[in-house]
Amino acid sequence: MSSSEETEPENGNNNSGDALGSATAMSRRLQTFGSPDLAVTVGVDEHLYKYHSLILASQSLYVDTLLSSPAARTEQEKRRISFPDITRETWEKMMKYLLPTNTIPSADDLVEIIPFYDKYQFLDGMAYCDEILAELYIGSYDGYGYREHHMDLAWLTACIYDLPDFFPKSIPLAIKWGKRFLSRLWGDDEELIKTLLPLIENDNETTRAMVSTFLGRKCVGMTMNEMRDLVKQTDFPEQCIVRNSQISMLDEQRQKLQIAYLDVRGASDLVSGTYDERSCHHERHVYAGNHCGGAMGYIWEKKDTRLMDDGASVTLKVGAIDCYGSAWEIYSFTQTDDEEETEHSKKVLYRWENGIFTSLVPPKYGWEKAEDDETFVKSKMCLSYSFGKPYY
Repeated sequence: MSSSEETEPENGNNNSGDALGSATAMSRRLQTFGSPDLAVTVGVDEHLYKYHSLILASQSLYVDTLLSSPAARTEQEKRRISFPDITRETWEKMMKYLLPTNTIPSADDLVEIIPFYDKYQFLDGMAYCDEILAELYIGSYDGYGYREHHMDLAWLTACIYDLPDFFPKSIPLAIKWGKRFLSRLWGDDEELIKTLLPLIENDNETTRAMVSTFLGRKCVGMTMNEMRDLVKQTDFPEQCIVRNSQISMLDEQRQKLQIAYLDVRGASDLVSGTYDERSCHHERHVYAGNHCGGAMGYIWEKKDTRLMDDGASVTLKVGAIDCYGSAWEIYSFTQTDDEEETEHSKKVLYRWENGIFTSLVPPKYGWEKAEDDETFVKSKMCLSYSFGKPYY
Protein backbone atom coordinates (compact mmCIF):
# COMPACT_ATOMS: atom_id res chain seq x y z
CA MET A 1 0.00 0.00 0.00
CA SER A 2 1.66 3.18 -1.15
CA SER A 3 1.56 6.25 1.03
CA SER A 4 3.28 9.49 1.61
CA GLU A 5 4.11 10.24 5.21
CA GLU A 6 4.00 13.65 6.84
CA THR A 7 5.65 14.55 10.12
CA GLU A 8 5.93 17.80 12.00
CA PRO A 9 9.35 18.12 13.62
CA GLU A 10 9.93 20.49 16.48
CA ASN A 11 11.44 23.11 14.15
CA GLY A 12 8.13 23.33 12.32
CA ASN A 13 9.39 22.11 8.95
CA ASN A 14 7.38 19.46 7.12
CA ASN A 15 9.08 16.42 5.60
CA SER A 16 7.36 14.16 3.11
CA GLY A 17 8.40 10.79 1.83
CA ASP A 18 7.33 7.27 1.08
CA ALA A 19 6.73 5.45 4.33
CA LEU A 20 6.46 1.98 2.89
CA GLY A 21 8.70 1.93 -0.17
CA SER A 22 7.72 3.91 -3.26
CA ALA A 23 10.03 1.78 -5.40
CA THR A 24 7.57 -1.14 -5.47
CA ALA A 25 5.74 -1.97 -8.67
CA MET A 26 2.43 -1.06 -7.05
CA SER A 27 3.72 2.31 -5.96
CA ARG A 28 4.95 3.12 -9.45
CA ARG A 29 1.61 2.11 -10.89
CA LEU A 30 -0.21 4.30 -8.38
CA GLN A 31 1.56 7.36 -9.72
CA THR A 32 -0.99 7.34 -12.56
CA PHE A 33 -3.65 8.18 -9.97
CA GLY A 34 -2.10 11.54 -9.22
CA SER A 35 -1.31 12.79 -5.74
CA PRO A 36 -2.65 10.92 -2.69
CA ASP A 37 -6.00 12.41 -1.70
CA LEU A 38 -6.75 10.72 1.65
CA ALA A 39 -5.27 11.73 4.99
CA VAL A 40 -4.95 8.93 7.58
CA THR A 41 -3.87 9.51 11.18
CA VAL A 42 -2.85 6.67 13.46
CA GLY A 43 -2.11 6.44 17.16
CA VAL A 44 -2.77 8.87 19.98
CA ASP A 45 -0.17 11.23 18.51
CA GLU A 46 -2.11 11.28 15.20
CA HIS A 47 0.82 10.41 12.98
CA LEU A 48 -0.17 11.41 9.44
CA TYR A 49 -0.03 9.38 6.21
CA LYS A 50 -1.43 10.17 2.76
CA TYR A 51 -3.03 7.52 0.55
CA HIS A 52 -4.99 7.18 -2.66
CA SER A 53 -8.53 6.84 -1.37
CA LEU A 54 -9.65 4.42 -4.10
CA ILE A 55 -6.79 2.04 -3.35
CA LEU A 56 -7.17 2.04 0.43
CA ALA A 57 -10.94 1.65 0.07
CA SER A 58 -10.40 -1.38 -2.18
CA GLN A 59 -8.43 -3.03 0.64
CA SER A 60 -10.69 -2.13 3.57
CA LEU A 61 -14.46 -2.49 3.58
CA TYR A 62 -14.50 -0.22 6.63
CA VAL A 63 -12.69 2.58 4.76
CA ASP A 64 -14.86 2.10 1.69
CA THR A 65 -18.05 2.36 3.76
CA LEU A 66 -16.77 5.37 5.69
CA LEU A 67 -15.80 7.32 2.59
CA SER A 68 -19.15 6.70 0.92
CA SER A 69 -21.28 7.20 4.04
CA PRO A 70 -23.82 10.05 4.15
CA ALA A 71 -22.59 10.64 7.69
CA ALA A 72 -19.48 12.20 6.20
CA ARG A 73 -21.08 15.62 5.85
CA THR A 74 -18.31 17.59 4.27
CA GLU A 75 -15.76 16.90 1.57
CA GLN A 76 -13.01 17.45 4.12
CA GLU A 77 -14.42 14.77 6.43
CA LYS A 78 -14.53 12.33 3.52
CA ARG A 79 -10.81 12.79 2.97
CA ARG A 80 -9.58 12.22 6.52
CA ILE A 81 -9.77 9.02 8.59
CA SER A 82 -8.37 8.35 12.04
CA PHE A 83 -7.25 5.08 13.63
CA PRO A 84 -6.38 6.15 17.19
CA ASP A 85 -6.16 2.57 18.51
CA ILE A 86 -3.41 1.51 16.09
CA THR A 87 0.19 2.44 16.77
CA ARG A 88 2.41 3.74 14.01
CA GLU A 89 4.54 0.57 14.08
CA THR A 90 1.52 -1.72 13.81
CA TRP A 91 -0.02 0.34 11.01
CA GLU A 92 3.13 0.19 8.94
CA LYS A 93 3.22 -3.59 9.35
CA MET A 94 -0.42 -3.76 8.24
CA MET A 95 0.35 -1.76 5.10
CA LYS A 96 3.55 -3.69 4.44
CA TYR A 97 1.79 -7.05 4.19
CA LEU A 98 -0.88 -5.67 1.86
CA LEU A 99 1.84 -5.10 -0.75
CA PRO A 100 2.69 -7.76 -3.31
CA THR A 101 5.84 -8.86 -1.52
CA ASN A 102 7.83 -11.99 -0.78
CA THR A 103 8.11 -10.97 2.87
CA ILE A 104 6.33 -13.44 5.14
CA PRO A 105 5.10 -12.04 8.47
CA SER A 106 6.43 -13.60 11.63
CA ALA A 107 4.08 -15.24 14.15
CA ASP A 108 4.48 -12.17 16.37
CA ASP A 109 3.51 -9.84 13.53
CA LEU A 110 0.52 -11.99 12.62
CA VAL A 111 -0.89 -11.91 16.12
CA GLU A 112 -0.27 -8.15 16.23
CA ILE A 113 -1.99 -7.20 12.95
CA ILE A 114 -4.83 -9.75 12.73
CA PRO A 115 -7.09 -7.98 15.28
CA PHE A 116 -6.90 -4.72 13.33
CA TYR A 117 -7.21 -6.35 9.91
CA ASP A 118 -10.40 -7.92 11.19
CA LYS A 119 -11.75 -4.89 13.05
CA TYR A 120 -11.32 -2.61 10.04
CA GLN A 121 -12.23 -5.28 7.49
CA PHE A 122 -9.03 -5.59 5.50
CA LEU A 123 -10.39 -8.74 3.90
CA ASP A 124 -7.44 -9.58 1.65
CA GLY A 125 -5.09 -9.01 4.58
CA MET A 126 -7.11 -11.37 6.76
CA ALA A 127 -7.12 -14.07 4.09
CA TYR A 128 -3.34 -13.76 3.71
CA CYS A 129 -2.79 -14.02 7.48
CA ASP A 130 -5.08 -17.02 7.68
CA GLU A 131 -3.09 -18.78 4.96
CA ILE A 132 0.25 -18.03 6.63
CA LEU A 133 -0.98 -19.17 10.06
CA ALA A 134 -2.24 -22.44 8.61
CA GLU A 135 1.11 -22.99 6.88
CA LEU A 136 2.92 -22.52 10.20
CA TYR A 137 0.97 -25.47 11.58
CA ILE A 138 1.14 -27.58 8.42
CA GLY A 139 4.85 -26.93 7.99
CA SER A 140 5.56 -28.15 11.51
CA TYR A 141 3.42 -31.26 11.16
CA ASP A 142 5.52 -34.00 9.60
CA GLY A 143 2.97 -36.82 9.42
CA TYR A 144 3.98 -38.21 12.80
CA GLY A 145 3.22 -35.25 15.00
CA TYR A 146 4.29 -31.73 15.87
CA ARG A 147 7.83 -32.75 16.67
CA GLU A 148 9.41 -29.36 16.06
CA HIS A 149 8.49 -25.94 17.45
CA HIS A 150 5.62 -27.28 19.57
CA MET A 151 6.25 -24.62 22.22
CA ASP A 152 6.00 -21.84 19.61
CA LEU A 153 2.86 -23.41 18.19
CA ALA A 154 1.38 -23.70 21.67
CA TRP A 155 1.95 -19.99 22.17
CA LEU A 156 0.47 -19.23 18.76
CA THR A 157 -2.56 -21.40 19.45
CA ALA A 158 -3.14 -19.64 22.76
CA CYS A 159 -3.00 -16.27 20.98
CA ILE A 160 -5.47 -17.39 18.30
CA TYR A 161 -7.95 -18.78 20.81
CA ASP A 162 -7.65 -15.68 22.96
CA LEU A 163 -8.90 -13.47 20.13
CA PRO A 164 -12.55 -12.32 20.25
CA ASP A 165 -15.30 -14.81 19.45
CA PHE A 166 -15.76 -13.66 15.85
CA PHE A 167 -12.20 -14.50 14.83
CA PRO A 168 -12.80 -18.17 13.97
CA LYS A 169 -14.97 -16.96 11.08
CA SER A 170 -12.19 -14.69 9.86
CA ILE A 171 -9.31 -17.18 10.00
CA PRO A 172 -10.99 -20.58 9.43
CA LEU A 173 -7.84 -22.37 8.20
CA ALA A 174 -5.79 -21.27 11.19
CA ILE A 175 -8.53 -22.31 13.61
CA LYS A 176 -8.86 -25.70 11.88
CA TRP A 177 -5.16 -26.46 12.25
CA GLY A 178 -5.00 -24.90 15.70
CA LYS A 179 -7.72 -27.32 16.84
CA ARG A 180 -5.82 -30.22 15.34
CA PHE A 181 -2.70 -29.18 17.22
CA LEU A 182 -4.63 -28.93 20.49
CA SER A 183 -6.37 -32.29 20.10
CA ARG A 184 -3.04 -34.04 19.33
CA LEU A 185 -0.89 -32.31 21.92
CA TRP A 186 0.90 -34.96 23.93
CA GLY A 187 4.21 -34.26 25.59
CA ASP A 188 6.17 -34.08 28.80
CA ASP A 189 5.31 -30.49 29.71
CA GLU A 190 2.52 -30.47 32.28
CA GLU A 191 2.42 -26.68 32.53
CA LEU A 192 1.98 -26.37 28.78
CA ILE A 193 -1.02 -28.69 28.85
CA LYS A 194 -2.48 -26.71 31.76
CA THR A 195 -2.09 -23.51 29.75
CA LEU A 196 -3.86 -24.85 26.67
CA LEU A 197 -6.70 -26.82 28.26
CA PRO A 198 -8.83 -23.75 29.16
CA LEU A 199 -8.87 -22.79 25.48
CA ILE A 200 -11.06 -25.78 24.56
CA GLU A 201 -13.54 -25.35 27.42
CA ASN A 202 -16.38 -24.48 25.00
CA ASP A 203 -15.00 -26.35 21.99
CA ASN A 204 -16.88 -29.65 21.81
CA GLU A 205 -15.08 -30.96 18.73
CA THR A 206 -11.57 -30.52 20.13
CA THR A 207 -12.56 -31.73 23.60
CA ARG A 208 -14.04 -34.91 22.10
CA ALA A 209 -10.89 -35.53 20.04
CA MET A 210 -8.62 -35.08 23.06
CA VAL A 211 -10.71 -37.36 25.28
CA SER A 212 -10.87 -39.95 22.50
CA THR A 213 -7.10 -40.01 22.35
CA PHE A 214 -6.85 -40.09 26.13
CA LEU A 215 -9.33 -42.92 26.77
CA GLY A 216 -9.48 -44.75 23.45
CA ARG A 217 -12.62 -46.88 23.14
CA LYS A 218 -13.49 -46.25 26.78
CA CYS A 219 -14.92 -42.87 25.80
CA VAL A 220 -17.70 -44.51 23.76
CA GLY A 221 -21.05 -43.56 25.26
CA MET A 222 -19.70 -40.62 27.27
CA THR A 223 -21.76 -37.46 27.16
CA MET A 224 -20.20 -34.11 26.30
CA ASN A 225 -20.60 -32.97 29.91
CA GLU A 226 -18.74 -36.06 31.15
CA MET A 227 -15.91 -35.33 28.71
CA ARG A 228 -15.68 -31.72 29.90
CA ASP A 229 -15.62 -32.87 33.52
CA LEU A 230 -12.76 -35.25 32.72
CA VAL A 231 -10.69 -32.51 31.08
CA LYS A 232 -11.32 -30.19 34.04
CA GLN A 233 -9.95 -32.66 36.59
CA THR A 234 -6.87 -31.27 38.28
CA ASP A 235 -4.76 -34.34 37.49
CA PHE A 236 -5.74 -34.50 33.80
CA PRO A 237 -2.49 -32.84 32.54
CA GLU A 238 -0.45 -35.26 34.63
CA GLN A 239 -2.48 -38.22 33.37
CA CYS A 240 -1.98 -37.04 29.79
CA ILE A 241 1.76 -37.43 30.27
CA VAL A 242 1.29 -40.89 31.82
CA ARG A 243 -0.92 -41.97 28.92
CA ASN A 244 1.63 -40.68 26.44
CA SER A 245 4.31 -42.78 28.11
CA GLN A 246 2.07 -45.83 27.94
CA ILE A 247 1.33 -45.29 24.26
CA SER A 248 5.02 -44.80 23.49
CA MET A 249 5.82 -48.04 25.29
CA LEU A 250 3.16 -49.89 23.30
CA ASP A 251 4.56 -48.37 20.16
CA GLU A 252 8.04 -49.67 20.95
CA GLN A 253 6.67 -53.13 21.64
CA ARG A 254 4.61 -53.14 18.46
CA GLN A 255 7.64 -52.16 16.39
CA LYS A 256 9.27 -55.45 17.43
CA LEU A 257 6.40 -57.48 16.00
CA GLN A 258 6.25 -58.15 12.28
CA ILE A 259 3.46 -60.38 11.05
CA ALA A 260 4.72 -62.31 8.06
CA TYR A 261 1.21 -62.97 6.77
CA LEU A 262 -2.36 -62.75 8.05
CA ASP A 263 -5.08 -65.18 6.98
CA VAL A 264 -8.76 -64.83 7.79
CA ARG A 265 -10.66 -68.14 7.96
CA GLY A 266 -14.24 -69.19 8.65
CA ALA A 267 -15.78 -66.05 7.16
CA SER A 268 -17.55 -65.32 3.87
CA ASP A 269 -15.67 -65.59 0.58
CA LEU A 270 -15.37 -61.82 0.51
CA VAL A 271 -13.66 -61.59 3.91
CA SER A 272 -11.66 -64.82 3.96
CA GLY A 273 -8.18 -64.85 2.46
CA THR A 274 -4.68 -63.47 2.91
CA TYR A 275 -4.09 -59.85 3.93
CA ASP A 276 -0.92 -57.81 3.40
CA GLU A 277 0.40 -55.39 6.01
CA ARG A 278 0.34 -51.68 5.30
CA SER A 279 1.57 -48.67 7.24
CA CYS A 280 -1.33 -46.26 7.65
CA HIS A 281 0.19 -42.94 8.73
CA HIS A 282 -2.39 -41.09 6.64
CA GLU A 283 -5.46 -42.82 8.03
CA ARG A 284 -4.74 -43.51 11.67
CA HIS A 285 -7.74 -43.26 13.91
CA VAL A 286 -5.89 -41.57 16.75
CA TYR A 287 -2.86 -39.30 16.85
CA ALA A 288 -0.72 -39.70 19.93
CA GLY A 289 2.73 -40.67 21.08
CA ASN A 290 6.01 -40.24 19.25
CA HIS A 291 4.67 -41.89 16.12
CA CYS A 292 1.30 -40.18 16.38
CA GLY A 293 -0.67 -43.41 16.23
CA GLY A 294 0.50 -45.33 19.21
CA ALA A 295 1.08 -49.03 18.82
CA MET A 296 -1.61 -49.43 16.19
CA GLY A 297 -0.02 -47.69 13.24
CA TYR A 298 -0.54 -50.61 10.87
CA ILE A 299 -3.40 -52.24 9.01
CA TRP A 300 -3.81 -55.42 6.97
CA GLU A 301 -5.45 -55.12 3.60
CA LYS A 302 -6.68 -57.23 0.71
CA LYS A 303 -8.50 -56.28 -2.49
CA ASP A 304 -11.34 -58.23 -4.01
CA THR A 305 -10.51 -58.77 -7.68
CA ARG A 306 -14.15 -58.82 -8.73
CA LEU A 307 -15.50 -55.51 -9.98
CA MET A 308 -18.92 -54.16 -9.08
CA ASP A 309 -21.45 -53.07 -11.71
CA ASP A 310 -20.18 -49.49 -11.61
CA GLY A 311 -16.57 -50.59 -12.09
CA ALA A 312 -15.56 -50.00 -8.47
CA SER A 313 -13.54 -52.56 -6.52
CA VAL A 314 -13.89 -53.66 -2.90
CA THR A 315 -11.04 -53.37 -0.40
CA LEU A 316 -11.05 -55.02 3.03
CA LYS A 317 -8.96 -53.94 5.99
CA VAL A 318 -8.11 -55.22 9.45
CA GLY A 319 -7.11 -52.53 11.94
CA ALA A 320 -7.32 -51.24 15.49
CA ILE A 321 -9.77 -48.46 16.21
CA ASP A 322 -7.86 -46.87 19.06
CA CYS A 323 -4.21 -46.46 20.02
CA TYR A 324 -4.38 -49.06 22.80
CA GLY A 325 -5.63 -52.01 20.75
CA SER A 326 -8.72 -52.40 22.91
CA ALA A 327 -10.93 -52.85 19.83
CA TRP A 328 -10.32 -54.12 16.27
CA GLU A 329 -12.43 -54.16 13.13
CA ILE A 330 -12.57 -55.84 9.77
CA TYR A 331 -14.34 -53.53 7.37
CA SER A 332 -14.86 -53.03 3.66
CA PHE A 333 -15.14 -50.03 1.38
CA THR A 334 -15.31 -49.45 -2.36
CA GLN A 335 -12.71 -47.73 -4.53
CA THR A 336 -12.94 -46.26 -8.00
CA ASP A 337 -10.41 -46.78 -10.77
CA ASP A 338 -8.33 -43.86 -9.54
CA GLU A 339 -7.98 -45.52 -6.11
CA GLU A 340 -10.22 -42.94 -4.43
CA GLU A 341 -12.39 -44.28 -1.61
CA THR A 342 -16.09 -43.94 -2.33
CA GLU A 343 -17.72 -41.61 0.19
CA HIS A 344 -19.80 -43.30 2.92
CA SER A 345 -18.91 -46.76 1.57
CA LYS A 346 -17.24 -48.08 4.74
CA LYS A 347 -19.04 -51.09 6.22
CA VAL A 348 -17.96 -52.82 9.43
CA LEU A 349 -18.17 -56.60 8.97
CA TYR A 350 -16.52 -58.00 12.14
CA ARG A 351 -15.44 -56.52 15.44
CA TRP A 352 -13.32 -57.64 18.37
CA GLU A 353 -13.65 -55.74 21.63
CA ASN A 354 -12.69 -56.70 25.17
CA GLY A 355 -13.42 -54.59 28.20
CA ILE A 356 -10.39 -55.95 30.08
CA PHE A 357 -7.65 -56.94 27.63
CA THR A 358 -5.97 -55.16 24.75
CA SER A 359 -4.01 -56.61 21.85
CA LEU A 360 -0.92 -55.30 20.07
CA VAL A 361 -1.78 -57.38 16.99
CA PRO A 362 -5.09 -58.49 15.47
CA PRO A 363 -6.67 -61.00 17.87
CA LYS A 364 -6.96 -64.55 16.54
CA TYR A 365 -10.25 -65.45 18.25
CA GLY A 366 -13.27 -63.81 19.85
CA TRP A 367 -14.58 -61.90 16.83
CA GLU A 368 -18.23 -60.97 16.43
CA LYS A 369 -20.09 -60.57 13.15
CA ALA A 370 -22.09 -57.47 12.28
CA GLU A 371 -25.77 -58.06 11.59
CA ASP A 372 -28.01 -55.98 9.34
CA ASP A 373 -29.52 -54.24 12.38
CA GLU A 374 -25.98 -53.13 13.41
CA THR A 375 -25.81 -55.55 16.34
CA PHE A 376 -22.96 -58.06 16.71
CA VAL A 377 -23.21 -61.82 17.28
CA LYS A 378 -20.53 -64.40 18.09
CA SER A 379 -18.66 -65.78 15.12
CA LYS A 380 -16.42 -68.77 14.39
CA MET A 381 -14.18 -66.61 12.21
CA CYS A 382 -10.54 -66.71 13.24
CA LEU A 383 -7.19 -65.27 12.18
CA SER A 384 -3.87 -67.03 11.73
CA TYR A 385 -0.42 -65.53 11.24
CA SER A 386 3.23 -65.95 12.05
CA PHE A 387 5.85 -63.45 13.08
CA GLY A 388 8.83 -62.45 11.00
CA LYS A 389 11.80 -60.19 11.72
CA PRO A 390 11.38 -57.11 13.90
CA TYR A 391 10.92 -53.76 12.13
CA TYR A 392 14.11 -52.24 13.44
